[in-house]
Amino acid sequence: MENSPRKSDVRVTHYVDPRAFLLDLFASLKKEDPSFSSAQWADQLGLKSRDVLRLILNGKRKISRELLPVFIQGLEFSEEEAEYFAKIVSLSSASKVSDKKEAFSKVSELVRAGAELPESGELLSSPLVTRLITLLTFKDVDKTSESLARLLKVDAETVSSALEKLEELGLARCDREESGQWSADVSNFYVKDRLGSAALQAYHKAALEEAIQGISLPARERRHRSILIPLSEEEFEALYAELNLMMENLVARLGKDHLARKRLYQINLNLIPVSEELKTPAPTPPLS
Repeated sequence: MENSPRKSDVRVTHYVDPRAFLLDLFASLKKEDPSFSSAQWADQLGLKSRDVLRLILNGKRKISRELLPVFIQGLEFSEEEAEYFAKIVSLSSASKVSDKKEAFSKVSELVRAGAELPESGELLSSPLVTRLITLLTFKDVDKTSESLARLLKVDAETVSSALEKLEELGLARCDREESGQWSADVSNFYVKDRLGSAALQAYHKAALEEAIQGISLPARERRHRSILIPLSEEEFEALYAELNLMMENLVARLGKDHLARKRLYQINLNLIPVSEELKTPAPTPPLS
């Protein structure tokens, strides 16, 4: 069976690690043809050495600046995909914390899609509003206010009020004369993060209060996870950029336009200090 280097549904823009992308792409190609090998793939990609691809897939070598154009050409990327792949290759090679933060930010700019919503107190007054915009983008959802209210387990009057607010902001419209169906005027959206924004703070506070209430949900329906890690100010900024990119990739990979047999989940990301900065390290005890 003759495999094309890109004969797969694996999309590079769903990954932040080039090796993870290559591994999944190789697995997809091998699923189509079990006899397909990394050596064959290396030949198809135009690599001079078959060992190079094997080492990269095994995590023992990174994609160098010299190899980057070979992969871009061999994988038959579009211009947009090539730019994205180059950015995540650069990200994987960054060693300094400051370089990683810059690389994460650049990749995030490429991943982020859709319209930037206004930082409006009306828009961000409740998580319900953004959930309604999201539901309006699904193709298989009955978008009458009554059906949306049932889906979100919110009273119809509250949903109708929120929908009218979206209509006032030019983000949604309703076919009142015939079907009563609502539709969104944006297919994808995001709200730019602005430190100190009162509207965003109110939104996140409401979302966290709901998360607290969610602890009472059946265990099979929710998950909670918490970790503690030491971070310098520079590491804090780099980690936030990395987590932000991770969430945007989740939206790109899982934010499909159908809701059948699925539920809408909300992920809240919180990164807060729980101690003061240690200014003076304790002296190291002498060796006994």
